[in-house]
Amino acid sequence: MSAVEMLVDERGDLLRAAVRSENGTVDLSLWRDDRCRATFRLDPADAARLAHLLVTALAERHDPPAA
Repeated sequence: MSAVEMLVDERGDLLRAAVRSENGTVDLSLWRDDRCRATFRLDPADAARLAHLLVTALAERHDPPAA
C-alpha cells in the first residue's frame, strides 16, 4: 500500500481510504466501533473521477486565497 488516509465524522464513524501501489486501486472502507462495516474498491479511472468531482465542487464553494 502506498498511501492511507483516515477521516472521522461527527458521529465517530471512520472512513479509511487506501491506495494500492501494485495496481492503483483505491479501497474505501467504513468503520464503526473498530469493525469494518462496508468496503468499496475503485479502479484508477473511477478514483480519478471521484477526485475530480471533489476538487471541482470544493473549488466552486471557496474563494481562492489572496496573493
